[in-house]
Amino acid sequence: MAAASQATPQNPGQNRHINVPFKISWSRQPDMSIHEQRLLLRIMEYCQAQINGVATKGICQVTPNHKTVEITMPLSDVFFSRRVSPKEAEECLLSLHRHTFQFQDKNMWWSCGYIEHPEVRFGQRIMSFGVYHRLWEIIKAYAEGFHKVELNKALNLPTSYAIRFYLLVSENKTDRMEMSVDVFKNWLGIPEDKYRDKKGNHRIDNLEERIIKPSKQSLDESCPYTFTYSKVRENPRNPKSRVVAFEFVPVEQPHMKDPELERKRLISEIAPSFLLSPEVYDYLKTNYGMTGPFLNPRKAKIKQWEDLEADPLGWLAARRRLAHEASTEPRNYIFGAMCRRIDELLGREETSQDMDARSSPPQPLQAQIEMKRKVDDLSNELANLFNPYDH
Repeated sequence: MAAASQATPQNPGQNRHINVPFKISWSRQPDMSIHEQRLLLRIMEYCQAQINGVATKGICQVTPNHKTVEITMPLSDVFFSRRVSPKEAEECLLSLHRHTFQFQDKNMWWSCGYIEHPEVRFGQRIMSFGVYHRLWEIIKAYAEGFHKVELNKALNLPTSYAIRFYLLVSENKTDRMEMSVDVFKNWLGIPEDKYRDKKGNHRIDNLEERIIKPSKQSLDESCPYTFTYSKVRENPRNPKSRVVAFEFVPVEQPHMKDPELERKRLISEIAPSFLLSPEVYDYLKTNYGMTGPFLNPRKAKIKQWEDLEADPLGWLAARRRLAHEASTEPRNYIFGAMCRRIDELLGREETSQDMDARSSPPQPLQAQIEMKRKVDDLSNELANLFNPYDH
């Protein structure tokens, strides 16, 4: 497995919880490198953003085509070192392309690579690839095994072993997990003949010192969930008998949790009718048809907008006509506008439209308004295209 850099992301971005379908991303794919796992985390981040109705920003682009969803992203989102070599990027993309995902139920079977037609543009330091549309839909809809992890915590872990442990313990927060030594090695992608002595017995001391303890230390130092472990012996009464399994126990570290993410998690447990002011809730429900299924995954963002906006009802009323004239649904239009308004009020980001406006000759006011409307429509269509509540 590829060695991992201790470097931290150059532009880690805002931390967030993402839903990770552990069983479809890493089980049965034990030999993924840390860069491949980081790339999968980014794909899931973009997918989760679309589920929540939030478009990706800046250089990151997610464009649905007939058979694939095309993704463009900077190399720095996966390769945190500025000195990433062309060969390193090529090997990561080729390896993930060669890994196959298989789907089977009683009616059909199909298989595809985790990514398709990868491409790297070194001058621009960006990469692009496609995700097969069936796999993209499964990532979104896969209910079993979904759990929440803090994206930045997972990305910053120094080894692929540590990432796997973090995903495992954050998925099984209270369950004791016992793995035989063979299953444990297979889960981590350790070759069958590695960490064995001349007689073919497992070198448990090597597994502990080189894999388990360093991974535990990484989680202890930075993650909201870590673990303790014990060795299961063939004869429990004999402390010198052969070790046949490991037992892992998840341990919660509340002081390591991101306070803002905890606030959002608590908000997610409150019904929209209690979270939002009665006036705003009634206005959204009456004028834009925002009911529970639409509001629930978006209520934290709407609450953030309401807290920042000086006159929420006035702002909504001023955009009512534009929302109903937009090519997308009025509720999708207004939610996308709320997200952009939050960025504007916080002054956190500068949109690519602003940069283009400064570098281009001034346009007539009416042309600017028309262009802004088209950009808003397109942005909201992309943000909501895969929204399961809208189809």
